[in-house]
Amino acid sequence: MKCAVVDVGSNTIRLSVYQTEGKNFRQLFTSKETTGLASYISHHRMEKDGMLCAAAALNKFRSILEQFEIDRTEVFATASLRNIDNSNEVVMELFRETGYQIKVLSGHEEALCDFYGVMYNIYIDTGMIFDIGGGSTELVTFENRKPCTIESAGIGSLNLYNQFVGKIIPKKKELEAMEEKVQQELDDLFGCRVLARQTKNKDIIGVGGTVRALLKLVSLYYRLEEKNRCITRNQLEEIFQMATNKQKQIQNMILKICPERVHTIIPGMLVMKSILEKAGCERIVVSKYGVREGYLYHAILSRDEDKEEIQ
Repeated sequence: MKCAVVDVGSNTIRLSVYQTEGKNFRQLFTSKETTGLASYISHHRMEKDGMLCAAAALNKFRSILEQFEIDRTEVFATASLRNIDNSNEVVMELFRETGYQIKVLSGHEEALCDFYGVMYNIYIDTGMIFDIGGGSTELVTFENRKPCTIESAGIGSLNLYNQFVGKIIPKKKELEAMEEKVQQELDDLFGCRVLARQTKNKDIIGVGGTVRALLKLVSLYYRLEEKNRCITRNQLEEIFQMATNKQKQIQNMILKICPERVHTIIPGMLVMKSILEKAGCERIVVSKYGVREGYLYHAILSRDEDKEEIQ
């Protein structure tokens, strides 16, 4: 069976197509459109231009999928539609414009999909997962390969940029304001609810486009092997300092490997730094799979009764 999964995120809309057999799958191809939907939010409502932008991206993906024999297509949204007051209106408008019925995931459901995506790909029994998206950050702790605490915060790389940064690179005062906001949000998550489940594992698993972009940046700067999937805390600190100090070498690397994230990579790194500090971790292991693969496995392919359902 060929399954297509579309993820309507706050920064990008991504299409992934998989060949499945039972509960196993492999990715055939992927495509993305950088839409920056969080930039179309005014007074907690998505503007008409944002709906048109999302519809254009979805219709482009529909044109791609029409060239293949796709057995099933699922479209879901995360913080892009979850954190707005006119979510139902947007879902209905996008259905009229594209024919796609969009499932809006709660923060809990998004984090759960992150977990199942990671578990399909990484064989670690106990630890913690983070996913920094454009509009939210999810945290999951797990023991014996089962989720324990699942939390979501309304801070992401794009909404932090939109809220605090005037130009491309944040100024000192803007960085300080962002850091205060991040600390405030994470202090609540890293209270007894999350840290009570955190082990002494020095590795933390990272999911999503922000951490994948940073992995490319770190691998290029430090000339690491292509198969490298790890970022140390020291590497993160050094890249962050160079980026915020506007060093041309790092700026040029960002423009080369992830130009669409030139404005969001610093806010994303700031959130990562804070998570590592609070979790007491020294290294990020970057997962190849995340929310889309977790949604595919958990909501489409898996029918186990002991799994929590995503309706």
